[in-house]
Amino acid sequence: MNEGRPTEPENYSADSYDDEIELIDLLRVIWRWKVFIVIMAIFCSLAVAGYAIVKYPPKFLTECTVELNFYGIDKKQNPDGSRFEKEQILAPHILEKVMDVTQTDEKKGDLGNLRELIAVTSIVPNSFLEDRKQDGSEGDLFVPNQFRLSFLTQTKDFLSPQKKGDILLKIVDAYRNDFNRRFGEQPLTAVDFPAEFLAKYDYMEIVDIFRLRLNDLVALLDDKIKTAGAFKSKKTGLTFSDIRFDVTIRDIELAWPQAVVKSKQLTRYPGRLADKYTHRLKKIELAKNKKDLEASVAVKLLQEVRRRPVDVGEVDKKKGEAGFLLDSSFVEKLKQDDYLSMLLKTALSAGIESAKLEAEKLDLEQEIAFLQKSAAKEDRDRRTEETQRLFGEVERLFAELRDKITSLSQQANDLNREHLLYIVDNAVAVVEGPKSHVIRSKNPLMMTALSAIIALFLAVFMAFFFDYLRVRRQNPTGRFKEPI
Repeated sequence: MNEGRPTEPENYSADSYDDEIELIDLLRVIWRWKVFIVIMAIFCSLAVAGYAIVKYPPKFLTECTVELNFYGIDKKQNPDGSRFEKEQILAPHILEKVMDVTQTDEKKGDLGNLRELIAVTSIVPNSFLEDRKQDGSEGDLFVPNQFRLSFLTQTKDFLSPQKKGDILLKIVDAYRNDFNRRFGEQPLTAVDFPAEFLAKYDYMEIVDIFRLRLNDLVALLDDKIKTAGAFKSKKTGLTFSDIRFDVTIRDIELAWPQAVVKSKQLTRYPGRLADKYTHRLKKIELAKNKKDLEASVAVKLLQEVRRRPVDVGEVDKKKGEAGFLLDSSFVEKLKQDDYLSMLLKTALSAGIESAKLEAEKLDLEQEIAFLQKSAAKEDRDRRTEETQRLFGEVERLFAELRDKITSLSQQANDLNREHLLYIVDNAVAVVEGPKSHVIRSKNPLMMTALSAIIALFLAVFMAFFFDYLRVRRQNPTGRFKEPI
């Protein structure tokens, strides 16, 4: 009965055929609503662009890159071992120097907040950051030696890019000069002796001062030898080891006038020296009394802790020594009791110190007696030929030693200055000159482009929706298909 009807495909569906929307139909809809789509995209883009321009105004940035190359920067240390902080490049005294040479009458006061306009940041290579990210571990922290100086202003008319670049370069120059002054011009030791040095002090005082200066110079040279090694002066060919050897020779030469002064008991101002020794004697007596009291208190505490009397020896009234006797059982007990051991050590130490002070006191008393005797016979002794010869010989040796020590100190300072200049040479360098940029916290072009794309898609969607409503009103029972 159905033989006369044409056969339809097995998967054919009239509804599925009607539901298909051809691409040409979509393009026709877009073309029909093209004005709406364009206007909406432009409107949204302009609105976002205006918002971005007002919300994120332009900022004017000038940058330069500084590189630091000196011993210790890899450990965040200055050449003298103190801690290095990048903020010291913008230290207040450096900015003050820059402002003094930069400010004009019309700009005076505007640069008062210069520190707030300029920032310093560390430069870390991207390769280091990528390696740490791939490793997934903290690892060793990178210690940068390059830093970026940034001068950021809100208005273009405040300072020109060239002016800001000049200020950044002046900051680098001021920091370089300050760095060279701090670490490249430090004297190693004092050079000159006080005025009228030989006439002002007595002979033994001169010997003590010479000895102190030589000992200090040896200690400073030993430290420099550790850090400078075999550094040799290009001007004189000297090394720190050479100067140290000469200092040792001067120390040996000092032994001769010292021996003469001590053996002959030469003194230029016996009365004044006697007064000085008398004052020292009083201080020794006071220290000795303190040590005797300390020993006595320690012995009493030992007696109380032991709960039986300690056989305390009688104090030698001549020597002033405080002592006590202990049996072997008590010594064994001290090995197990730290408190008792501490008291015993205190008592013994105080007793030994008291004995030393007593010996020094007796020596000073003899010196004072001799000086007082010499003061009474000073005029007669000075008239003797032997005394005059000794005085002249000692004073000549002291004058030669003074000149030699002064010369060695000057040589040490000159070599130290040359070594420091070698260390700080090119320690502060500009590796990238000032460059100016106009920046915003948000990029208006990117925001405008992104808003245009979003608005375009939204307008197309709305165009299809409006066209669907139009067709639906014209043909309530039809489908969303453009009639042929």
